[in-house]
Amino acid sequence: MTIMKKLIILFVLAVVAFSCDQRVDLDEGQWGTHADVTSGIFLFQWKLGDVELAEGDVEGAKRESVTDDSSVDVEALTVTTTVKAGTDLTKVACYIYHDGEKVEPLNGAPVPGVISDYSAKEFKYRVFSADGKTKDWTLKIVE
Repeated sequence: MTIMKKLIILFVLAVVAFSCDQRVDLDEGQWGTHADVTSGIFLFQWKLGDVELAEGDVEGAKRESVTDDSSVDVEALTVTTTVKAGTDLTKVACYIYHDGEKVEPLNGAPVPGVISDYSAKEFKYRVFSADGKTKDWTLKIVE
């Protein structure tokens, strides 16, 4: 390939890369004030062992739920999550089903998705809606 062809290709790539501005202004407010936990907050642990893949079993880690039930009280902004008896709550993580834009832990609550200590059994999370409104939700863990 000649140097001229290489320069032309480089020029075309540069034009394409620097001309990709946002074409439509997004109106995040159109999604409203949805800042609710929807189906609950679920706790899980990582277990080492065989993981089944299409190619066969391999040694690895898999997520195992320790939640028996999770109920949402929209009026009280409370989620009650029941875990299996004997669960070591010092090494679990949670995931939160919500319809907001983001979730923020409050007052030292563990970050969702990160293995943490949930033995205090009550935590607060703030759910942000797309238009900026918030709701503070309480997670209560029972065995």
